[in-house]
Amino acid sequence: MQMTEAEILRSWREAKNKKDQVEILADLNCCSKDEIEEIINRKTAEAEKRTEKPEKRTKRAKNVVNEAEIVTNEVGGRLKKRQGLDKYREAVEKELNGRLEEIERRYNEARNDANEAKKHLLIREQQAFILEQVYTELKEAITAIKEV
Repeated sequence: MQMTEAEILRSWREAKNKKDQVEILADLNCCSKDEIEEIINRKTAEAEKRTEKPEKRTKRAKNVVNEAEIVTNEVGGRLKKRQGLDKYREAVEKELNGRLEEIERRYNEARNDANEAKKHLLIREQQAFILEQVYTELKEAITAIKEV
């Protein structure tokens, strides 16, 4: 922004055509009209707060206190619900951990079974290889005997 917020507000207040001035200020400050309007609204509200009567301030302060009490009560209720949710979450987590342990146990059993099967398969492969060698040697011996 090229201008301070106070300069923007002053320029807008002094303008004859406030709507056109918002566009001009937006162009001068390389920003959107919405940003200029937000600055004007905020600065105008701040000025009104400084000039309002003490009775309005105390009334507004009471309203703020009442709203704070309402929010506090809502938050307190949420905390109570949250504690219930925490207990529920703990129970669910415990159940899921139990299921996870069971799945891990079954996985380890299956892996052990697979390893045993691999061992048996290797033994069978070795036996087949040896039988093939014996077969080949016997065939060669028979062929040699027939030639004699």
